[in-house]
Amino acid sequence: MNVNNLNLVMRVHIADEGCIGDADYCYVQITPSMGVLMLRRLQALKAQDAWDSQLAHIAFFDNSPYFIQGCPEVDKWINDNEGAMDLALGDCGWTVIDDQCITETTPLCRVDTTELILSSNGFHWTTFIKHTSPPVIMITPIIRWNLIEGNFTL
Repeated sequence: MNVNNLNLVMRVHIADEGCIGDADYCYVQITPSMGVLMLRRLQALKAQDAWDSQLAHIAFFDNSPYFIQGCPEVDKWINDNEGAMDLALGDCGWTVIDDQCITETTPLCRVDTTELILSSNGFHWTTFIKHTSPPVIMITPIIRWNLIEGNFTL
């Protein structure tokens, strides 16, 4: 098992382009115990998929991500690393950073019903912005399983 946390920053896609007050980024810290849990869930997904080839995905309630509105800490990291964030977020929409980027002053988006979606392609999170009608969903990019498999072991 890996003893280090994996800190991910992801660009967030909003399903309703007319929405105002949405998150710019999603930050999640994958701890060693969460990494192992995700590997176990991947095993369950593969077993279920072998039994039923029509399986599209498995969803779990998961409140580990933070959805961030204009995070100064992330913005500082982007500025300090100039084009690195654009390169990192460019094609895949996410990157790994060295440190946790959430502080007491980080402007968080109020969300509800956050789910971790697992599929054979990878995993991502979805959530709803609180108090919107009709409901507005935010979606993170799909992260390939090799990131978890390369950093954590059962």
